This record gives sequence, structure tokens and C-alpha cells, in this order.
Amino acid sequence: MALAIAAGAHPKAIQHRMGHSSINVTLDRYGHLFPELDEAIAVAFGERLAETHERRASTAVHAAFRR
Repeated sequence: MALAIAAGAHPKAIQHRMGHSSINVTLDRYGHLFPELDEAIAVAFGERLAETHERRASTAVHAAFRR
């Protein structure tokens, strides 16, 4: 399974293939091989935060010119 994980297999796919009763079993067993999940979450959160910040800044600029 390590090769499948390294190739980008989703944890739910691993769960199904291995016949684990729950995703918790899969992540307890193979979780240490999924460090990119934390990275992906951090990147996505950072991107969303930047988009929100840009949108709010743009709204504030437009509001300032409407006065």
C-alpha cells in the first residue's frame, strides 16, 4: 500500500482495497504515509484566506470611491 499512497491514492480508496472496517483503521495503520494531506490542507486554507483578503480589500476600495 505504501506505493499506492506514494502514487497519490486517496485514503478511502486504500480503506476499500484493504477491506478496513473504517477510515480510522486505515489512517491509524497508514496515516504516517500521508503527510501531503496536511500540506494540501494548509495550502488550500492559505489560498482561500488570500482570496478572502483580496476580495475584502477590493470591496473597501470600491466603497471608498463611491462616497
